[in-house]
Amino acid sequence: MILKKAGLLFFILFSLSTYSHAQSMTSRALLNNLEPYWVFLEQLKVELSESTGTKYTSKLQQAYSFIILELEDEEEQQFLQIRYQIQSKNKLSIYDFHCDDKKIAAKLEAKAKQLLVGFEWTTPAKQEFKLTDKEVLYLEIADRIAAVGDDVFADPSFYSLVTLTADFVKLEQVNQQNSRSIDHKDSYFLRDLSFLISIKGKNETLKSSKMNLYFIGDMEIRFEDSSAASRRATGDKIRLQLQEEIRNYK
Repeated sequence: MILKKAGLLFFILFSLSTYSHAQSMTSRALLNNLEPYWVFLEQLKVELSESTGTKYTSKLQQAYSFIILELEDEEEQQFLQIRYQIQSKNKLSIYDFHCDDKKIAAKLEAKAKQLLVGFEWTTPAKQEFKLTDKEVLYLEIADRIAAVGDDVFADPSFYSLVTLTADFVKLEQVNQQNSRSIDHKDSYFLRDLSFLISIKGKNETLKSSKMNLYFIGDMEIRFEDSSAASRRATGDKIRLQLQEEIRNYK
């Protein structure tokens, strides 16, 4: 589901992207900018759990100009989704809002609108997302590998999709350009790169197969390149950088 969302956003926003690696925000800076939304979502989760007696789980995603906040109930059904859109570095809007409980929807939407006031999307950010030194190191390693994928139109960071939960940060860089076009059967991209970093000592893992799976310390890396032969040069560079990071990690 997450990859489908990332792919859909990729195709919708591909032609609109103003991506440039020279201007890309690091994953650390990105998380710092996302910190207020994560704090808001976690506070909302606690308040709703106390008032409804239902245990909710939080998920934050950032893809291109969208920041998406979600709460799921104990049956993993979506209860709340707030989709923000970054209009500029100083302007944020609510693109979409959904709450299953119509009785409290208006109240929650009013709270969500509070984050629109005084919005800034900057480097460095005014706030800091708390991480350990090891987790910051993993982010830096991931960025060095992902930076090689300079044929990917991702904004504002190196990643098509960033997912944050209470247990992990997942960074995904996807290039599926022309993969569904019969006119580009010899020149399509079909490449997936992802990094999974457990946070707060949680031993979270999303691996379902050992195929195309690598580890640097506790960071799980999945890399697969099934692009056309004429489009594998960048993937080969990513693989070389990945191998170098594995050798250099201590």
